[in-house]
Amino acid sequence: MGCWNKTCGLSNLPILRGERTYVFVLEQVNSVGDHCYSTHLYRPVLLPFESTYNDYGGGEDSSGIGFDLIMAGLKKSLIEMPVGENTVHDIAVTRAAFDEELFFESVHEHRLKTTDDYGKPQNIEFTMFRKDVVDTILDTYVIEDYVGPDKGTTGYKNSYITYKFADLIADIPMLISALKDRYAGRYDMMGMGSIVVPSTIDTHLRVWLRNNESYRFSSLIYINELLVDMLEAGDDQRALELLTEHVKAIFINNFMEITRKSWMPQCGEGSQYQAPDPYRVLMAAMDQVLKKHEKS
Repeated sequence: MGCWNKTCGLSNLPILRGERTYVFVLEQVNSVGDHCYSTHLYRPVLLPFESTYNDYGGGEDSSGIGFDLIMAGLKKSLIEMPVGENTVHDIAVTRAAFDEELFFESVHEHRLKTTDDYGKPQNIEFTMFRKDVVDTILDTYVIEDYVGPDKGTTGYKNSYITYKFADLIADIPMLISALKDRYAGRYDMMGMGSIVVPSTIDTHLRVWLRNNESYRFSSLIYINELLVDMLEAGDDQRALELLTEHVKAIFINNFMEITRKSWMPQCGEGSQYQAPDPYRVLMAAMDQVLKKHEKS
């Protein structure tokens, strides 16, 4: 089997061997719906993990709190498969053997399936994002929210406020403390959907955590349930890591929505073409269009 460059699901830039990535696990949408959202074709698990591209379509040295949690979620709902007629490609997929290598290989061979909430087969894929691209967006992208005339700090009549990803995650320790105070061991009251943020947390984080485990996102794992387990165990550090990565996924999904991108596995497998000039031509063309829109 030959080697090839992966394609970044956010920038469409090539991913070369040894480059670090964020991996997002995807559930294929089984019904035909509208095309309003980035999730119209695939629903992502709103929890990434990191991995190093291995030159053959998969990853190695995967890490991050999301990795173990997602692997456990896949094992739990895995549809096991024996070796098929084509012994080279129809590989066995079992819970006992399921690990990092089998995850990437079974997706490549179109053999990874789970049961959804209704017990129906669900095709599982993944997409890789270049870590350097995502980290740059997290560091530099500024959110601008309208709050009303003279209620903000910037823009026309000081009607807007601005903040960044770092401002969101800075409030997570306060959220964990407030959840522990609010529920005091009665974490079953937090609900089964999105995280119920106490009213004492009057920050941007409240809005970003609201309704992010709806039908548009994967239910392979429930962030809320995992958070409950960690709070009950008194493991504040893991709760902090979980929420940080969860908010990271929400932030990136928001960025994809406003740049009109779709969650999906990317094309280009089999190719090692990586010339930079076509990308620069594309970026220049896009910049011209944006400048024209801004001028008008």
